[in-house]
Amino acid sequence: MIWLTGTDGLCNYFNKPWLEFTGRRMEQEIGTGWIEGVHPDDVQGCFDGFLPAFHAQKPFRMQYRLRRTDGEYRWVIESGIPRYAGGEFAGYIGSNIDITDLKHAEEERESLRQVKSELAHLNRVTTMGELAASIVHEVKQPISAAHTNAKTCLRWLGRDQPDIEEARETVSRIILDVTRASEIISRIRVLFKKGEPEREWVDVNEVIREMISLLSSEAGRHAISIHRTCA
Repeated sequence: MIWLTGTDGLCNYFNKPWLEFTGRRMEQEIGTGWIEGVHPDDVQGCFDGFLPAFHAQKPFRMQYRLRRTDGEYRWVIESGIPRYAGGEFAGYIGSNIDITDLKHAEEERESLRQVKSELAHLNRVTTMGELAASIVHEVKQPISAAHTNAKTCLRWLGRDQPDIEEARETVSRIILDVTRASEIISRIRVLFKKGEPEREWVDVNEVIREMISLLSSEAGRHAISIHRTCA
């Protein structure tokens, strides 16, 4: 759909596809008559998109809803550029393209993306439920180790001649155990969060070691032996 304006910014021509789309006559559309076909909620947006560009004599592009001859409002994308005659500004020439079907397709893709995200979240939650026992065991291990090391540290410090070096090493092990437990909890929280998965570089060897540690108790109950060879 093609249209033209004069130097006053008022439309003075609409081509046949425009008139067929709107179902109106040329004399009904020229000037500001075409605005009657714009959705009431989009009228101000049309002025805001066109007038600043017109005064600056710059190209513009905007989207709004235009009433078709059957009464349905259709989304159109409108583009306009200044035109010149003999080097003098002569107004604007522009085009409109019906993009309603494209917008509906984009909305459907977004809905599908949201459904996929919800399903991925549900799958993560279900998986976590299945692994709950192993996860509890994994978290209890460093906590139990930290508790044991703390008691050992107290014994080293409670001697008549406290062994500071041994106590220092024991405290270091406590820190490592607590850090490990905290990291496990943090990773579990991430699995339960909604949203798009985040990509990041990881140490595959470390992932393998963590998975072996996570599954070792379950493997032991089924007499399964795990051997690893990391690069």
